[in-house]
Amino acid sequence: MTSFVPNMRADKTTRNRDDLRVMIAGSVFCILLVMLQGTYVKFYDTFLADRPFVSATVELVYVDSDLAPLVKYDADALQPSSGTWTAAVYRENGTRLTSRKGKGNYTDAKDDPKYWSWSGWFDNENSDPPDVPTEPFYVCVRYDVKANDSGVDDSTKNFCSNVFYPNEPERNTLIDNLANEEIIR
Repeated sequence: MTSFVPNMRADKTTRNRDDLRVMIAGSVFCILLVMLQGTYVKFYDTFLADRPFVSATVELVYVDSDLAPLVKYDADALQPSSGTWTAAVYRENGTRLTSRKGKGNYTDAKDDPKYWSWSGWFDNENSDPPDVPTEPFYVCVRYDVKANDSGVDDSTKNFCSNVFYPNEPERNTLIDNLANEEIIR
């Protein structure tokens, strides 16, 4: 067996000299680990990390014929990320009506979906929210983010809601059906 495995031990000299070799080798190894940590994190996020960094669930909820629908929304991040969100309104046939962009920070802390008002969900602090369409529509959100620790970019696909029918309340998810779920915030 020794003919196949090379001898990897150093010859023994004096105790102090052997200890010094171990300390020097360990120090060099620790310095390399510290210096290459950023490279390793960037490599991991680029090639090995789960994608997308941020995902979302979106659902439109009918409240009343005089009110805009509520948006039940939850964004979950696999790792802390920051970047741009793009929320858009589409006709039932997939034609885009309007969109808004804004900045967001996403943490990997677990949370539950929240109910947002129409204007709150589209609020980018720069422009007014879009009008609620009078024809069947759905909303989508997508993200262009960077991982906070490595700076690696990630872009997501659209995360879309159910189709909302403004003139046919019975075809929508009704707020009455969700009232037992939790208190609406």
